[in-house]
Amino acid sequence: MCNHQYTVKGGWSLDNNMQSKVMAMVFSMVAEIERDLISKKTKEALLSIKLSGGKLGRPIGRGKSKLDVLRPEIEALLNNGTSQKFISK
Repeated sequence: MCNHQYTVKGGWSLDNNMQSKVMAMVFSMVAEIERDLISKKTKEALLSIKLSGGKLGRPIGRGKSKLDVLRPEIEALLNNGTSQKFISK
C-alpha cells in the first residue's frame, strides 16, 4: 500500500522519511498558530462590539422568517393532516 501524499502546486511529497516528518510537523505548527490568531482576533472583535454597546448573539424571540407571509396557509395544511415533508416541498 502506497502511503505517499503529493502536492500539485508545491511539487513536494510527504512519505516516511525524516524530511517529510519535519515538514508535516511544521505544517501542523503553522495551522495551530493560525487557529490561535483567528480565535484571538474574533474574541477581540466581540469584546469591542460588547464594549461599544452592541448586542451579541441571536435576538430574543422568534424573529422574522420569509415564511411568515405563508403562516395561515401552512397552519391550515397542518390542521388538515398534511405532512410537514409535503409542505416543505
